[in-house]
Amino acid sequence: MNRIESQELSDQQATNDPVYYRREAPQRYTEDTGLGTASLVLGIVSILSGWLLIGPIVGLVLGVKSRHREPMAQTQAKWGIILNGVCLAIWLIIVLFLLGAVVFGGWMAVINQ
Repeated sequence: MNRIESQELSDQQATNDPVYYRREAPQRYTEDTGLGTASLVLGIVSILSGWLLIGPIVGLVLGVKSRHREPMAQTQAKWGIILNGVCLAIWLIIVLFLLGAVVFGGWMAVINQ
């Protein structure tokens, strides 16, 4: 035993401090890409088939969850979020246009009386 090792050993024995070993916390990340893939598929199908409300909301939720849980599906989740966001934006524009048309039609009926 050399002098440095004996010095370290005597320092540890002199303090009588217990030695604690820190364990790594289990990671929640998995190798799965199910949520990201589902989000991307819902986004593509929503645009192609014209689903404008339920599908994009589910796809947006799945994409956001996938961004936090599945590091292997980051790109799929990003594109799923973008495509589902576009579908929801289209839905919002259609609703606002129809609402504006109803209000404008009612306003024109009042003016023409």
